[in-house]
Amino acid sequence: MRVSTAITIAAGVAVADAFKNTSPFLLFSSSSLPSSVSPFSTNQLQSASDVLQSTSDFLAACPSLLYVIASQPQVAASDLAPRTSVPFLRRLIAHSSVKTKNLVSEVVGSDETLIAKQLLETIVAKCNAEIYDSEKFANGQWPTLENGKQVIIMTSFEALPAQKKQRERQLSDNDAALFKFVEQLHKESYTVIYTTSPVTSIIEESSPYDPVFQEAFHMDLKRDITGSTKTNSTRDPRPLFEKYNFFSPGLFMGLLTSFFLLSILGVGLKALTSLQVSYGAFDKEMGPAAHKKQ
Repeated sequence: MRVSTAITIAAGVAVADAFKNTSPFLLFSSSSLPSSVSPFSTNQLQSASDVLQSTSDFLAACPSLLYVIASQPQVAASDLAPRTSVPFLRRLIAHSSVKTKNLVSEVVGSDETLIAKQLLETIVAKCNAEIYDSEKFANGQWPTLENGKQVIIMTSFEALPAQKKQRERQLSDNDAALFKFVEQLHKESYTVIYTTSPVTSIIEESSPYDPVFQEAFHMDLKRDITGSTKTNSTRDPRPLFEKYNFFSPGLFMGLLTSFFLLSILGVGLKALTSLQVSYGAFDKEMGPAAHKKQ
C-alpha cells in the first residue's frame, strides 16, 4: 500500500514538473492539408521535437504563399485559456478561411527562437521562399507575389512580465498587434505559426499597493510596518521560564526576610495569646487594697 502511494505521488510530481516546462504552439492555415502529409496529432501534450517534425512536414509541402511566424516568449497555456485573454487570436483561428489547424496546449521543452529558426530554414530550403521586412508589411506595403513566389514574415514580441495584471495587459496588446498584422492575409493563401517558450519565473497574483503620492503619514505608516515586521522576525523563540528570571537574588532575599519577620510576629502573637490572668485579680477583696487593710 505504501509503495503504491509513493509511486502515485512520484508520478504526480513528475507530471507537475513536466507541465512547468510547457508552452502552447499554434498553427492555422488557409491551405488544406496535403495528401502526402500525415494529419496532425490531437494530443495536447507533445514534445517539442514531435511538434517541430509534424510542422516541418506540413511546411515542406509548400502549402501557402505567405507565412507568418510570430514568437512570444514566457507564455503558459493558462495565459491563453481565458476567453478574454486573446480574443483577436481566437477570431483569426475561427475565421472561415482557415482549413488546417494544429493547436497544442502543452509542448514540452519548447524554445520559440529555435523552433522559429528551424521552421524558417525549412520553408526557405524547400520552397525557395524569401524573407520580407515585417515593418513594411505592418505599414501596409504588400509583398509582390508573382509566379508562385512565397514570402516569410517574421515578428516577435517581448517576454511577458511576471506580475499578473501587467502580464494580462501586455498579452492583450500583443494580441491586438498580431491581429492587425495578420488580418490582411486573407487576400492570399497563408499559414500563421505562433511559437512560444515556457514561463521561467513565478507568476505573481498581485503586486503590493504602491501609492503615487507619497505623503508624510504614508511614510510613517510604512516605517511602523517595517519595524513591526523586523520585530517579529527577531522574536526570541526560547520558553517563558528560560527567557525571564522569575527568582532573582533580590527577590529571594526579600522572601527570606519576610519569612523570618512573619515567624517572629507569629511567635509574639502566640506569646501574647498564651498570657492568662485569673478572674480573682479583679476582685476587690483580693486586690491591692485588701492587702493594705491587713
